Amino acid sequence: MGEQRGTSRPRARSRAGTWAAVVGTAVLLSAAGCASSGDDGAAHFPTTGAATHASTGSARPTTAEQRAKAEVEATVRAYYAAMDKAIRTGDVTDFNAASTSACVCREFGSAVASVFRTGRTEQAAVDIERLRVVVVHHRVADVDAHVRTSAYRVVHDDGRVERFPAGEDHAVLGLVYVGGRWLVDSVVFLERRDSR
Repeated sequence: MGEQRGTSRPRARSRAGTWAAVVGTAVLLSAAGCASSGDDGAAHFPTTGAATHASTGSARPTTAEQRAKAEVEATVRAYYAAMDKAIRTGDVTDFNAASTSACVCREFGSAVASVFRTGRTEQAAVDIERLRVVVVHHRVADVDAHVRTSAYRVVHDDGRVERFPAGEDHAVLGLVYVGGRWLVDSVVFLERRDSR
């Protein structure tokens, strides 16, 4: 599968520095299934305790599937919150902790570190427009995400300033359940465009 650009303007590809390492990547592979041998074929939904359903705010989802979906959604919200923190502060610790070491999304952390070695960002922000947990099966999940990035500047120590437009991204995030928690393992961008 190739990256689908839809209504993207050519400028979207030029979003360098902080976002380009993540969103400029051609295609990120979707998560693969992780069923153990001897699996009985039944749906098993790992949980880590009492979860709150993030989209409705209702306490304690009633089924294992609802709990797993709530945990997956909370993980994706934490991933984007960590991305927002990283792009504003240069601290990628939480972002890296929210993803597997195999996730190409980790390139984002490297790009942020590079920017903050020689400068800083101004007015950079990531906001979730909407999330939908598409599927949770065994130890894998997919989430459909619509995210908006603010217009921002990269200010270099030598005085150079780069400006980048606001953007809207539509992506599918693949998650895996590892070590008792959900982690983002892949990100596939379905559509990327600059906001007007």
